[in-house]
Amino acid sequence: PGFSYANNIATTSDGNFIVAGTGYYSGNRVYDCVITKITANGTIDTTFGSNGFATIDEGQQDLPTSLKILSDDRIIFGITSIEGEQYGQFVLAKLMANGQRDTSFGVDGLVRTSFDLPGCITDFKMVANNKIVACGTLGTSEDVSKIGLAKYNENGTLDSSFGIGGKKEYQNSNYAKITVHALALLADGKIITGGTAYNPAATDFLVSYNLMKFNADGSVNAAFGANG
Repeated sequence: PGFSYANNIATTSDGNFIVAGTGYYSGNRVYDCVITKITANGTIDTTFGSNGFATIDEGQQDLPTSLKILSDDRIIFGITSIEGEQYGQFVLAKLMANGQRDTSFGVDGLVRTSFDLPGCITDFKMVANNKIVACGTLGTSEDVSKIGLAKYNENGTLDSSFGIGGKKEYQNSNYAKITVHALALLADGKIITGGTAYNPAATDFLVSYNLMKFNADGSVNAAFGANG
């Protein structure tokens, strides 16, 4: 790559480090998602992936988001994939502890989820039985967007008990643009998302914090704040 930068790091069970970042290839302006393993003494573990690196190429720009290490040291991370100026799908990737793709997850270690609008995954959390709850922003322009949630089984298939077919979309009628950047899980399985809410066309353009609460099945928890 022309240059690389890291934006996520996690620790393995043996005290080594998994680092996720982006490699930029200046000749064709392509960003690939790059995962590497660093030993406790700071050297690259060349037994990981291909000579120490695992690369995911989904679109013109692939940017890793959240990174999690499972109890068996398998690696799960989200990818924001962009073609031109447009977001694509929610993308999750899973690697074995040695950096090879976990082919038991999705298709060749990758899961791609489409919503009614293009979207990007921004955060995810692991729940019981190695299931995954992911959140992201859905939208086609700078002026309109909404919240997207998805719940996955351990093998990457959508959990049909959540939302509609494993997915939930939410748009607040008071705001044209809602973004979500972080997700927290409560002990009872309920979900809190955090982001922003605003109306780009408003003359008194104000950006507000936006916290939403969803039940474990993906429905809005109307008892939280003003209707969720």
